[in-house]
Amino acid sequence: MIGKTISHYKILKKLGQGGMGEVFLAQDTTLDRKVALKFLPQEMQEDPTARKRFLREAKSAAALDHPYICHIHEVGEAEGQAFIAMEYVEGETLKEKLAKGPLPLKEALEKSAEIAEALEKAHQRGIVHRDLKPSNVMLTPEGHVKVMDFGLAKRLVPVEAVGSQEQTISASLTKTGVTLGTLAYMSPEQVRGEDVDTRSDIFSFGVVLYEMLTGVHPFRKASPMDTAAAILGQTAPALTQHVEAIPPVLEHTVKKMLAKEPDRRYQHIDEVRIDLEELREESDFGELISAPPATAKPARGWNVVMAIALGLVGVVVAVGVTLWLTRSPELARESVPQPLLTRLTSDTGLTYQPALTADGKLLAYASDRAGEGNLDIWVKQVPGGEPIRVTRHEADDHEPAFSPDGTKIAFRSEREGGGI
Repeated sequence: MIGKTISHYKILKKLGQGGMGEVFLAQDTTLDRKVALKFLPQEMQEDPTARKRFLREAKSAAALDHPYICHIHEVGEAEGQAFIAMEYVEGETLKEKLAKGPLPLKEALEKSAEIAEALEKAHQRGIVHRDLKPSNVMLTPEGHVKVMDFGLAKRLVPVEAVGSQEQTISASLTKTGVTLGTLAYMSPEQVRGEDVDTRSDIFSFGVVLYEMLTGVHPFRKASPMDTAAAILGQTAPALTQHVEAIPPVLEHTVKKMLAKEPDRRYQHIDEVRIDLEELREESDFGELISAPPATAKPARGWNVVMAIALGLVGVVVAVGVTLWLTRSPELARESVPQPLLTRLTSDTGLTYQPALTADGKLLAYASDRAGEGNLDIWVKQVPGGEPIRVTRHEADDHEPAFSPDGTKIAFRSEREGGGI
């Protein structure tokens, strides 16, 4: 193909090859620009129905116009071959970047927020990516992302037809249909061969984000079948098993993206984007490590007021101690008295949103200490005693609050669509 001219594109060199076909760097002789020219795999070239469907999907994706989406210039056929002429993006793929290790927290949040913005644009146009993975995300020299191949993996492979988990899988599902997808980044419903919607992209995005933060794939095993089984039935290990400095709020965000059942995930990608952008802003202000989990979202203004107030208190205390030691030299050699602190819980995992009764004798809080992958409400006596599990439900229960007399607890729950 090198040196050959297809339509008005002169092929310069081969860029890569995958289940969706070969990709070449080409020169657009009409507009005098470089493009990435993708040809369908041979089995699809020979199937008129598959070729027609592929071109229809590509034309739909060509309507997407967004700075974080690789633009499709032209979709056509020449010399009996279907092709797509795409924007040529210099840089490296996210897969190549992750081969060097996980991204720093701030960079991972910046890149993931841009990916979410690209997905949001596509979902608004009714386009599901279906094959989001690190090799489909380009990183430009300017530091931004370009998401590629929107909507091109039209159908997906059932678990019994699993082949390679590293390459795009192609298997016949019907006489006229072609099944496409990449096993390691499939949602559970994709692995089962079910119809998918935009929530499937959210799961795949969760896998990509997990890898960006840890450098480790949450489900990949030694064999394709074991990988499929992990996607279907195993909970992803906590991010903190791989990276210590992961804020609880981010842990919760990724966990919700990777929920096995679509109804328990984020329902819309704009929700993911907003949470990631808030996390990115908080990382800019140095607030992220102490931020509350995503399920509890106090007003942004209140966060700022509290941060300023706590900062002023710290300054006043520091100045007071300094003056005291300066005016009393004989006391400078003595240690400064420390406040009496008592640790009330020793749960593993996520424990937060404490609430005390008015008399300070009972503590309620949300925790996933049961190890079932969800948050429940727990109550214990202060200062000692074992905690008692108050709620038992697969959905998250959180934000407990005692009644004035301390005999009742109200809490927020994600069951049945959410509520108190």
